[in-house]
Amino acid sequence: MTRSSVDPSGSTKTVDSLPRLLSAVLIAFTIEHDNDFERQMMASPYRPVLVSMVMWSNFMRFVPTQGITVRELSAAAGVTGPVHPSLPGMERWGYVKVEKAPGDSRPRPPKGDLVIRPGLAGQKAQEIWQKLAVEIEKRWRERFGNQVTDALVHSLRALTEALGGSLPRYLPVLTAKDFRTVAGEWGPRQPSSDSRLPTLLTQALLAFILDFERDAELSLPLAANVMRSLEADGASVSDLPLLTGVSKEAVSMSLTFLEKNGYVSVDPHPRGGRGKWVRPTRKGRDAQSAYRDRILQVERDWISRFGGQSIRDIREALKSVVAHVRFADALAPHPEGWRANKPYLSRTEPFCAIPTVPCLITRWCSTAEAGPMGASPSRHSWLRPRKSVACCGRHRSLRDAARPGAQGSLGGPSMARLVGEVESGLS
Repeated sequence: MTRSSVDPSGSTKTVDSLPRLLSAVLIAFTIEHDNDFERQMMASPYRPVLVSMVMWSNFMRFVPTQGITVRELSAAAGVTGPVHPSLPGMERWGYVKVEKAPGDSRPRPPKGDLVIRPGLAGQKAQEIWQKLAVEIEKRWRERFGNQVTDALVHSLRALTEALGGSLPRYLPVLTAKDFRTVAGEWGPRQPSSDSRLPTLLTQALLAFILDFERDAELSLPLAANVMRSLEADGASVSDLPLLTGVSKEAVSMSLTFLEKNGYVSVDPHPRGGRGKWVRPTRKGRDAQSAYRDRILQVERDWISRFGGQSIRDIREALKSVVAHVRFADALAPHPEGWRANKPYLSRTEPFCAIPTVPCLITRWCSTAEAGPMGASPSRHSWLRPRKSVACCGRHRSLRDAARPGAQGSLGGPSMARLVGEVESGLS
């Protein structure tokens, strides 16, 4: 069972819950992975465009050189609907090409029958991605030591083996309706022998999310990020990205759902101006308490299912990584990468606000229809060689969900604060 503590605001929370620790380590791995991906892509003729390890895990790794139909890709990735939600952006940015199958004489075949193939930039990205997770894990062994890394890998592997190897190697994109993770809609199951660290972290976190949401009123991303960050007297809507660690688009989508369903009220800012102020309603405060109780209940259930020693091993291994003095060594963005440019630079301090739980949403759209946020297509969106101007992008991935506020800003869940809490638990 996790410890509870009272933060300066007086709200009770679990400071070392499994989903919070799993998320912190997975996000740190992802950001380092993405930073190095950008560095390697910058050395090629192509500039990276707002993509993440997530796009390799749940999209590009399913696209072979010989091609795959739109319908087959959706089935392989296990997404809902006939068209993968990431396809419009990945095509627009030049990572993939979509065209009629050879020999298809129909003037306008159904979209599901079109064939997706990696473009030149996509092939280069796949080449980098295929090796990068192994390289990052080697660096973690050098940084944290073999003992710490082995303890983390072995404890997580024991858990995933006990789970039966039925989970995918990636976090699915959340449903736009209520931010829930839908079980049983993934493609071919991945072999349980895959023991790479990001896979183990992802499967453990995904299993916890599914167990939490089975009997929870709110999805874990909604409860653990926006709702958890709201005190009784509320907060400015503009401050929520810093308080939660998730992007303003994810915050906007969250508030739309929460207000519509009576968990929060969004009113004019008490100081005037155009800003908005959000407060939890009575229903919202009840949901905050239910979130904390549900976290503890799932952890108790896991202790019963997998053994108390197994869960303690996982928690202590995660805490050893998060509390390590070099945990944030590789979290600064590449100086030429998109996160090092405005408006992201002010939110990319190495010691940063991080989400309690990753929040994966898709916000792009094709020229034919608007995306979940009603966004219009990006104008300069094709992936071009380096001599051309950098491109725009609208994908909000796990990495973008981790866009941080400055260290300790607004009392948010900063990396430094998380490390301090974990260190206090280890002492």
